[in-house]
Amino acid sequence: MAFSYGPMLEAMCYVVIYLNYGGLFSDRVKSGRYNPLSLILDSLLKGSLSDIVADATEMSLQIYPEPKSEGEGGNKFFRNGSRKSIVFAIIIMVLIEGEDATLGGVLALIQDREALLKHAQWAAGTLKQTNGMTAQLPIFGTEWATSGQHTPDEIARFADHLAGMGASLAKLMEAPDSRTFDSFIEGTIGEMADFNITSRAHQITQSSDLRFSQLKTSQRPMAVFMMGDTSRPDANRKNIEIATSNMFKEIMRETDGRRNVYVLANEVTNFLINRIAT
Repeated sequence: MAFSYGPMLEAMCYVVIYLNYGGLFSDRVKSGRYNPLSLILDSLLKGSLSDIVADATEMSLQIYPEPKSEGEGGNKFFRNGSRKSIVFAIIIMVLIEGEDATLGGVLALIQDREALLKHAQWAAGTLKQTNGMTAQLPIFGTEWATSGQHTPDEIARFADHLAGMGASLAKLMEAPDSRTFDSFIEGTIGEMADFNITSRAHQITQSSDLRFSQLKTSQRPMAVFMMGDTSRPDANRKNIEIATSNMFKEIMRETDGRRNVYVLANEVTNFLINRIAT
């Protein structure tokens, strides 16, 4: 479809962007780049801190969705535990890495148990230093906190909630019996495997030269093609699902409605987009 319609749309003065998750035909099309964590960074830099945890939670549900029926697993305890580690790691990576935060980096942090524990303790303010003191992740003096975008009360509430998330995770990880945490983390790693830093998709998700909201605001009409490798559908699935989920969020949140947006869903209808019936 991309090769059938892309050149035609370009001839009609459309801005055409290809998100080539499978890396196919890279000699014929140059892939754009879209980092799903840009959506989280929006709230930190120009939105509301109240939305960071909410959007990270939505993202964790897209990454690790509920089963389609109770028969596929009615006990939510372990899935919720896995999602909590995803939410925490997403927020920590965005706070520390900013625009360089990626889902591949989130997975790498979760896979490194020692690093994850240190970040949980750092967020909670219990990370022991060599001098016997404890350290806490700086919040109030950071560039984003002093930009004037967020009120002091909003920053304080966010800092308290993050510290609580870190303390809860650290307590679980430091428990004498680690079987509960082991179950949580194995579920997390399994569901996030597609985002690993060796994947082709990681190469185009490390930064964003596209925001889906531009489909509504661009001076010139735009078309975005998401391309996967049909011989490796499961390897591309999670990346395309989360990009599609973000696409709908960005389009719905953009208040400038100068253009209508039309979605032509082909193979993506075989994928799961959380809360959207396909």
